[in-house]
Amino acid sequence: MTSVFLKRIPSGLVFFAFLFFSFWLMFHTFSYDAKTNSMMIATKAWSDFGSHIPLVRSFSMGDNLNRLARGQAPVYPLFPGEPIRYHFLFYAVVGLLEKLGLRIDWALNAPSALGFFFLVVMIWKLAKELFKDARVAFLSVIFFLFNGSLSFVNFFLQHPLSWNTPMDIATNSRFPSFGPWDGNLISAFWNLNVYTNQRHLAASFALIIATLLVIPGLTRNDNFLRGILTAILYSVLLFTNQAAAAIAALFLFWFFL
Repeated sequence: MTSVFLKRIPSGLVFFAFLFFSFWLMFHTFSYDAKTNSMMIATKAWSDFGSHIPLVRSFSMGDNLNRLARGQAPVYPLFPGEPIRYHFLFYAVVGLLEKLGLRIDWALNAPSALGFFFLVVMIWKLAKELFKDARVAFLSVIFFLFNGSLSFVNFFLQHPLSWNTPMDIATNSRFPSFGPWDGNLISAFWNLNVYTNQRHLAASFALIIATLLVIPGLTRNDNFLRGILTAILYSVLLFTNQAAAAIAALFLFWFFL
């Protein structure tokens, strides 16, 4: 059934749907009200954005871009004078976009959505590379997008099965499980909110998968170009997410053993 479905629908249309969802997800959790000049932040995202927005503005309105141009380490806005000990590249790009004239919602959401879309494409590509089957690639993306925990049990305990169940699902605005903050054992990190709150995370994971797809070819004739590409990917990753860079380093170390 899935095979027939994928054959009938052009792959470009599937990827367009993924791209549309990526932009919807990011704008659904962070937007801007031009009438009141107010940033609209989703309920579960305000804590992270409390540090992200100042970091972005330190590049767009502060001196951090100038510091980078002078070869100096940027400083963290919440701890003035202290160099940033946290990966900052993504938020520097967002700050640059805002400085160039993009409104804050587009400056932040566009790179976020493209990073999330990049991750979806890399998941598709990795699954296709491993199993040579578009059905596996499609299901890999679907399983990634949906919560893989047992939080649906809590949802149906709160909303028993009935004729209203489809409407309950469509209109639901709360996470069924958000542990440990709601006292539940099921972690909040099963939800897509990890990507809407930590906007650099999706691009980081996408870069890891891209590196994994590139390094096996280092033993082929085009290994020099692949080596350069691997170095570029890893360098970008190092300034985008240091924890993700450490994960990629483990794979690189294992490959060159």
